[in-house]
Amino acid sequence: MKNSYDLPHKEIRQPGHLILVNGGSSAGKSSACRAFQDIADEEYILLGIDHFWLAIPPKHCDLVTVEPKYFLSKTYHKDAKPYFHITPGPCLDNIIYASYKAIASYLAAGVNVISDQIFWKPEWFQAAIDTFSPYKVFYVGLKVSDEEGAKRERKRSAGANNTEDGSRPDGWNRCSAEITHANMTYDLELDNTHLSILETAQQIQAGYRACPNPSAFKQFYKGH
Repeated sequence: MKNSYDLPHKEIRQPGHLILVNGGSSAGKSSACRAFQDIADEEYILLGIDHFWLAIPPKHCDLVTVEPKYFLSKTYHKDAKPYFHITPGPCLDNIIYASYKAIASYLAAGVNVISDQIFWKPEWFQAAIDTFSPYKVFYVGLKVSDEEGAKRERKRSAGANNTEDGSRPDGWNRCSAEITHANMTYDLELDNTHLSILETAQQIQAGYRACPNPSAFKQFYKGH
């Protein structure tokens, strides 16, 4: 029996392109990605880390009720500044790894994807490398000054314990940015401390247009 969605002949699709935007919390990644969708030369689907993080049970989005199988958190201080650190557990690891495979399924179907990410541990980044190696990846590093990142953090943190509503404790931006940008090479590196969301999206668009053969992400491939 044929399904209603069966095609009369096999359609050959070109793989979709992936724009991967890496940066710390409150760097403006998600907002810039959404703005990019509206100005892009082609259609792009936004599949960022928050889409999958916020799919977990609500109690595990709350810093008070989360169980270690999802993540542990702690605040430490360096140079008199707070650093809020996340240690992912096995359940969160599996969700993140599955999210990369979900993104790859869109790419394999010929759908372009823009995805904002934070790589909280080297294993996350290695899994992304392994999963996305068959595809064209334009790798963007989005940064913001420590002062501006902290300011944005405070602005969004009315309920500092619940990550489901977007709240972020003091030092989340500082710590996540330090970890996720460590030892990275990008096709495009932006500091959006003084850029509007639209200006940030326009710079991503211009950088992508100027880089028909992105190579930064390929430098991390091993055995592909």
